[in-house]
Amino acid sequence: MRRMYDSVSAGAIPTDAEMVAGYVDGRFAWSSADWARFPNSVRVRISAIGATHVAEVFDVEVGCIWPPRNVVPLVVAARNAGIDPTVYVNQHNDWGPTRAEFDRAGVPHPHWWVAHYDGVVAVPDGAVAKQYAHPGAVPGKPAGPWETGQHYDLSAVLDYWPGVDNSNGDDVSFNDQITNHEGVTFSAGQWLTWSNEYAAQSAANTAALLAKLDALAAVVTADKDVSAEELRRIVDDAVKANSSTQAKMIAQQAVAELRVAVREELGEENQEKADAIVDAVAVRLARD
Repeated sequence: MRRMYDSVSAGAIPTDAEMVAGYVDGRFAWSSADWARFPNSVRVRISAIGATHVAEVFDVEVGCIWPPRNVVPLVVAARNAGIDPTVYVNQHNDWGPTRAEFDRAGVPHPHWWVAHYDGVVAVPDGAVAKQYAHPGAVPGKPAGPWETGQHYDLSAVLDYWPGVDNSNGDDVSFNDQITNHEGVTFSAGQWLTWSNEYAAQSAANTAALLAKLDALAAVVTADKDVSAEELRRIVDDAVKANSSTQAKMIAQQAVAELRVAVREELGEENQEKADAIVDAVAVRLARD
């Protein structure tokens, strides 16, 4: 079992920490200098808002990636980029609902880092890490083992964390090479920089496509006997409105969202039909 520190402020964490976790996007994103404080630590990068797929962890909580269903397409996109992602959730409030969203979308579960501030240094079954202590109300005066009294959280971590530890047990570096779904190789640092630069554009394009999916859901609601061809036509129109490469990337991210919407609209008794429709759309998007 290992111990991991995380904080919005890298300076609050001891430089000899075995493992550290910090944000790579959002207003609390760590700088390169922040990460450089921990040359010998296993470093875990957290995406607070889903602006990058380089991060190993997506933070699902109010104020970050929320509601839970929003993380499903992010996990799909991360896998397409060669990442083996983990999702951070509150163990008792959000773990169950978030798992249910993956089940509804027909997407395999990611790894799980759960938060439960009980001071118990143990990882529950089904998770790779548990955040067991938070700063607490009074700096320097922890009320119990569930508080650190410092400006950081503490987590218990399994000896091997898929997606974070490679086969040699080393940390993932900004210099590590990542190959995307088109076979093009970049350094992790390059990928992170480009992802952040184009985050706003991607968000706008994704919003446009999701608006088309809303239109699709409206069609299904009005006529539950709508054909798969009609559904494909609506999605095709959305794809053609964007550049081909960008549209394909966004469409891949949206397939999980589409699956949830169609399943909900067709109802429990028509789940097989819903999946068949979405599978047909996914094949069409991958081909066009």
